[in-house]
Amino acid sequence: MSIFDKVELERLLTNLYSGAVNSSRLPVDLYNATLTTLLKAVYKGFGNTTSELVDGSPEMDLLKHYEHNIAIFSGAKTFQQVKDMSSLVFTENGYKRDYSEFKKLITGDKFHEGVFAKYNKNYLKTEYNTALSTAQMGREWLQIEDDADVFPYLKYVTAHDERVRHTHQLWDGVVRPVGDAFWTTHVPPNGFNCRCRLMQLNPDDDVFSVTPDDVIKTMPKTDSPLFQMNPAKSGYIFDPSIHPYTKNVEERFKVSASQNFGFPTPPKPAPLKPTPKIVVPEAKIVPEFPIRNIEKFTKETIDPEFLRLIPQDVPIYKAKAGECSAYTPWNESVRMRFNGYPTPRGQRRIIYHEYGHAIHFLRGWNNFQTFDPIVENYYNKIGKLSIIDELKVNKKFSKDLKGGMSREAWAEHDRLRDVYSHVNDDDFQSMFVEIADTFGALTDEVIGLGHGESYYLNSLNFNNKKVFQYCEFLAHSFENRFVGNEIFKTEYPDIYDLMVEMINELIKTTK
Repeated sequence: MSIFDKVELERLLTNLYSGAVNSSRLPVDLYNATLTTLLKAVYKGFGNTTSELVDGSPEMDLLKHYEHNIAIFSGAKTFQQVKDMSSLVFTENGYKRDYSEFKKLITGDKFHEGVFAKYNKNYLKTEYNTALSTAQMGREWLQIEDDADVFPYLKYVTAHDERVRHTHQLWDGVVRPVGDAFWTTHVPPNGFNCRCRLMQLNPDDDVFSVTPDDVIKTMPKTDSPLFQMNPAKSGYIFDPSIHPYTKNVEERFKVSASQNFGFPTPPKPAPLKPTPKIVVPEAKIVPEFPIRNIEKFTKETIDPEFLRLIPQDVPIYKAKAGECSAYTPWNESVRMRFNGYPTPRGQRRIIYHEYGHAIHFLRGWNNFQTFDPIVENYYNKIGKLSIIDELKVNKKFSKDLKGGMSREAWAEHDRLRDVYSHVNDDDFQSMFVEIADTFGALTDEVIGLGHGESYYLNSLNFNNKKVFQYCEFLAHSFENRFVGNEIFKTEYPDIYDLMVEMINELIKTTK
């Protein structure tokens, strides 16, 4: 994405070099190009331009705020990049650079990114996407408020893949009333290129429970203060009090900045009207079936010792289209995508995996705040086994640069397939992934396949504990203890036996 052709860029460079353009004399064509590009994103996300809306409507009022905000943003962006480019006309010693050297610094070469490219390709692409998604959310929120009498609750939903950021994973499944303060600071987008969304819920038709207040208090803030807002309430795409373009203007340019550096700017609209108070009916918690009745659905009997470990009834729901199996600690419930596990073993395995998560959360063996030393001891003990170093060296479960299985991982996969030819294809694939995901948890996915490196390299590990590593390590340990994995037990008996031993040690603490 770029906003100038070669002729326009050459003219800008010549004017910068001669001093005709500088921090006090800004180029209107650069401002207009930025403004036009970002307004296209706003209109696309919002679904309308002001010429298509009814004057005085909530939609018109909000879009006028966005137009004014984008104009201020575009003026400040023009100022900041011109300031940066102008500073390169002279060297640090005060000598004027040769024009060819100056041009290279601005436009870049095959070794270095130029200043213009940084602002008008890389930054602009992210700004465009942010403007589009934020405007889309602003328009959507107006509809959410209109629908609040029918859909008075909202659920936070991530994209449910390994690209989801760790903070966003923690919000996944949060349910709060439409008028709740949580939605003043946590509506998507909650970071650059965020793909999260909101789901409207009706207490008469949808099955859900409201996330408790004490859980909401533990929720992390958004990736950046820039996103800690509701764009339909703030009237901003980019908050001018926070964004570096508008915030970091030198004192001597503050008066000019207050007049948007002299650029043509739409008049500042009147403040947005406050949202009327939304009356929310009480949500009904109606689970599809409790864990103790799960055998009626799966035709599988759950081990009584495993059931005993679950300290309270944990509702289970069928996953909707596009949702994966998961335990949601905020709602203390499990959703299950049974059609993704076609064999009896596969269904047993995912039950013990997800309810294993429920057990370790509810019993405090790893719930982000408390950690059982037994878990930490076994995790560290296995991590020090020589076989882990051998696996790293041989890259048996590594990925290539494109993210797929490496040549060595495919070789190991095919070798094991030949050795365990008596295992059906679905169960073999499941067992292989179970092993690989365990190695991912043990090595921060230096080796391993499954949840992904970003999942394990989490910056929100509490108390310097490896929260997500322990989560998957525990869940796979429950699988090995209560379901078994023939390949894992035969190929890596030391690791397998220690995982089972750990679960047995934890079980003893509950008697």
